[in-house]
Amino acid sequence: MKIRQAEQLTGISGSNIRFYEKEGLIKPERGENNYREYSEEDVELLKKIKVLRMLGVPVNEILEIEKGQISLEDAMKRRLDEIRKETQNLRQTEEICSLIVKKEYVLADISEDIMDEKQAFWAVRLRQVLKEDMTKKIIGKCQMNLQVMLMLEGALLLNLAVSLAAGKWFLKADVENILPELLPFGILCVLCALLGLSANAAVQVTAFVLAAAVLSPLLMKLCGILAAVGGETAGTAPEPAGFALFWGMTAVLVLILWILFSRAGEAGKRRWWLLAASGMFTLVSGGVFWFWQERFFLPVLLALTVAAYISINWEKANRECENGECSRFYAVTVAGRIVNVLGTALAMKGRTESFGRWKDTH
Repeated sequence: MKIRQAEQLTGISGSNIRFYEKEGLIKPERGENNYREYSEEDVELLKKIKVLRMLGVPVNEILEIEKGQISLEDAMKRRLDEIRKETQNLRQTEEICSLIVKKEYVLADISEDIMDEKQAFWAVRLRQVLKEDMTKKIIGKCQMNLQVMLMLEGALLLNLAVSLAAGKWFLKADVENILPELLPFGILCVLCALLGLSANAAVQVTAFVLAAAVLSPLLMKLCGILAAVGGETAGTAPEPAGFALFWGMTAVLVLILWILFSRAGEAGKRRWWLLAASGMFTLVSGGVFWFWQERFFLPVLLALTVAAYISINWEKANRECENGECSRFYAVTVAGRIVNVLGTALAMKGRTESFGRWKDTH
């Protein structure tokens, strides 16, 4: 059966079904046209997943139950412990709320003094609330696209500024002593990848900024090495202004893509517009660099790679947000996986599962 039938039989939306598939909870077969074919077993399993999720069992624990890593009884005992803690938290909150109602407080009367007796409890509660506000705030698809666009534009403008300010320094390369020059970049890339595994929104933002900051210097250093190895003269070697121009053109592409994602309508029509925008960006980039520096192949290859990578990841995010709702944390990770390439590679291998990166992102 197709996904629409599975939706009707289970009462679970298509985006959630695809999310459970991505997490490894179900594994539907693929038909002749590569469409998912859901079996009766898949439907029954989805119904069980629905019950467990309504009971508050996390997706990663359901997967552990499926694999036999933990028993259903152990999962329920763990959930009961969580419920007892939640109940205690609710009782503490109920006491304060009742006090406010009983004494007929107004907003001017509210202060931390009313929680004075149980400061330790409320300190923990504050950390939980602040984390939820950052990672679980539900936003619409338009807001998600806007946040992704703003983060990417910031990253590209940062790289443009770095190219103009310190491009000549990064383009210098000592081929005979190359390891010390590349080591700092390697350390930063590994750090960005590790930070990208976190489920904490603040850490994700930090990984995004670090990955964005290292992008242009690393690319210029690699180009400088290739130029030195190839024996290019100063006149034919890449120029910092060329990199700055490329980042500026990419910033324009991101703005165009944002407009398309906001207004292009259904997915099929949107993909054609994205393909056209990426192709136009590639051709324009090739033409500009041909007339300016008589370079064509490498700029076209780089432009095509960047346009395809941004478009595919951004389109994937919109497909996963088809129900019109996703979290602010999810928007941060979308921008992060576009800039933080190494972190994305690790995430696609499933290494983020134990860190809960994708947990509660929809």
